[in-house]
Amino acid sequence: MSHVAAGTAARAAGTDPQSSVASQTSAGYTPPRDGGRLLVEELLAHGVDAIFGLEGGHIDPILHAAREAGMKMIDVRHEAVAGYAAEGYFRITGKPAVSLVTAGPGFANSLTGMAGAFLDRIPVLFVSGAAPTREPEMNALQGGFDQVAMARPVTKWADRATSIKVIGPMVRAALRAMFAGAPGPAFLEIPIDVVFGDGSCAPHPPPTKVGPPRTAPSPEAVSSALSLLENAERPVILVGSGALVSGCSQELIHFAERIGAPVYANVKALGLMPGTHPLACGSFITLARSSVSPDVVLILGARHGMFMGGASNDVIPADARVIQVDVDHREIGRIHPAHVPIVADCRETLAAFLRDRRHYPNRTQWTKEAAAETSWHEKRYAEALNDDGSDMHPYRVLREMANFVDEKTVVIAEGGDAGAWAEVVLGPRAAGPGHYFGIGYFGNLGMHQGLAIGTQLARPDLRVICVTGDGSAGFQMQELDTMVRHRLPIVTVVFNDRAWGMSRNYMINQPRGSTWVDLGDNLRYDQVCEACGGHGEFVTSSDQLPGALARALKSGRTACVNVFTRSAVSPKSEQYTRLGKMGEIVLPYYRDPDA
Repeated sequence: MSHVAAGTAARAAGTDPQSSVASQTSAGYTPPRDGGRLLVEELLAHGVDAIFGLEGGHIDPILHAAREAGMKMIDVRHEAVAGYAAEGYFRITGKPAVSLVTAGPGFANSLTGMAGAFLDRIPVLFVSGAAPTREPEMNALQGGFDQVAMARPVTKWADRATSIKVIGPMVRAALRAMFAGAPGPAFLEIPIDVVFGDGSCAPHPPPTKVGPPRTAPSPEAVSSALSLLENAERPVILVGSGALVSGCSQELIHFAERIGAPVYANVKALGLMPGTHPLACGSFITLARSSVSPDVVLILGARHGMFMGGASNDVIPADARVIQVDVDHREIGRIHPAHVPIVADCRETLAAFLRDRRHYPNRTQWTKEAAAETSWHEKRYAEALNDDGSDMHPYRVLREMANFVDEKTVVIAEGGDAGAWAEVVLGPRAAGPGHYFGIGYFGNLGMHQGLAIGTQLARPDLRVICVTGDGSAGFQMQELDTMVRHRLPIVTVVFNDRAWGMSRNYMINQPRGSTWVDLGDNLRYDQVCEACGGHGEFVTSSDQLPGALARALKSGRTACVNVFTRSAVSPKSEQYTRLGKMGEIVLPYYRDPDA
């Protein structure tokens, strides 16, 4: 047997030492208490137990210390994915994780994940190595630029450990900043001469708990909000990432039931109200598409902007009264006025609401009307279900996938129109908090692999399914190798329309035609997965789809289902696009510049 074949067989059997980070140290060897060990001790003392990253000499002591301490560790193939994975870990557990990368290009590659976490308000600790502090003018390897300065605009806190003595205090400061007010990422740079330094005399950190400070609402705000809700005829509740981070699922369920209010979520909070609950009415796009017209809107941790219809009144009617709850005072009244502003934590606010024992009118008829509108897409796209043969409509594929999504499934939907279609069909099926992720404010493609890796590591009891387009799939395709090496049974379904579909759909009917939107006609993403050691399925006709999905899920391995689909404009794309003269798009995504 060849060396390569032997290695492949050993990995399949789970005996290859190169397939795991948990290789043992030499017998009798006592690891040093260097900067890496100090960092790991501090992280574990605060309950941070997972690291995602990519190896580099600048961070070796941290890697050794983390392995020896038994931390959860996954090495990825691109540094941006480390940040996405740490984000996925937080979204499903509520616990922060670490993105750990080397200096220079390692740090620079991690900036995309940093910016995404910043805009979506996800607390991730980014740690990077750096050139030695004593060689600022030596043109050192991977040095010569200010990493901290680059990180500051896209983090809540960024600093450099210039001495081994300050590693512990800096970790504490970073974690405090991550959860103070609106949550978000922090960045800590540890130069190579600091991380390799002697920390034997440094004190051991006292154990503590990381978490957001729970800001409670004022009694006056609570009374004003509940008075509005008490007298409302058609109240609704809108939830976003602020509600997800606060961990208010149970309080949300109890309060919605008490007042009789339908609950809608953006793509970052679907599942906070379980999809099987009669008051769960899907995503904001369902509210925008339905004839439901609320008179009072309670917003819990959802920000005005692209997910809430922008400056339009598609989601919130112009005459509705708004109660807005957010930990960040800067979000209160953005775009739409808040008649009752509450700067507080969502869970604390709901707890205060629940302590009030007033009675609310019976709203059974109202909630039935709202629930009836959640299936709006079934009638509109009924014809798509008749697709036979090749190039299926995305709606048809997702309706078939819905048969495989249950309470033990997490769906991570990404890409352009592929992710937007998934929001319509699979988003409302999310069974719990973190059971559905959609693309965030940064709009960065290629996140799904990292989000899936972090989620699957945190919750091996759940089945993780990725939905993505063929354009997005190409960004981090190499992470299929990461999934295989770490035995993560993630199933990726690629909607392959051989194009940058959302962009082509924008351009194709314009007088000027389309440019740079076509991709290869025969790209076999399934074969890439097989080449990495996973399971592949290639679907070119509708009769092949159910069996392919079933086999991929049953395999228990990393899998890719490559499905040929047609391009179809999603409801969200329709909402984002305004046509002018001769069908020319005035300005995709953004508000009319002449308004």
